[in-house]
Amino acid sequence: MSEMQPLLTPRQASEILGVTVGTLAIWRCLHRYDLPYKKIGRLVKYEQEAVAAFIDRRDGPCDPPTSSAGQTARKGKI
Repeated sequence: MSEMQPLLTPRQASEILGVTVGTLAIWRCLHRYDLPYKKIGRLVKYEQEAVAAFIDRRDGPCDPPTSSAGQTARKGKI
């Protein structure tokens, strides 16, 4: 049997993700993102691996789009 890792509180998960505890509550309520959580009575807990996997799935472009002249493209400006 594998050893269970300690579960994260919403505060711990929010610190790792860089969002507020309230934001996590909104995400849970609205099913905004696929961030699994556990309900233990009235408590909400997050698995460390689930938080890490969520971060890995959020990979995106690091640089803003640029125009052919090498300057940052701006809507409505030339």
